[in-house]
Amino acid sequence: MSTVSPQEFDQIRGKLDAVVARARADQGFRGQLISDPEATLKSAGVPEVAIPDFMREEGLGGEVAGYEKCLISCLFTSKCSLTVG
Repeated sequence: MSTVSPQEFDQIRGKLDAVVARARADQGFRGQLISDPEATLKSAGVPEVAIPDFMREEGLGGEVAGYEKCLISCLFTSKCSLTVG
């Protein structure tokens, strides 16, 4: 995983929190997030460094190509209890 500054970390967490809130409120967006999570996250402005962890933590898309196991699994997302499927 790439190293991010504290400022970048806060920005990434904010974007992911917004994605979760939108998925809870907007069924269409939630459907996009479930059907094509990587593209949906990228279009929401989530940096690529955060996408594999978010997808794994939320159970989206199975295994992520190129993902290396992170020893700190919840770096970018707070416990959001977003349930998909």
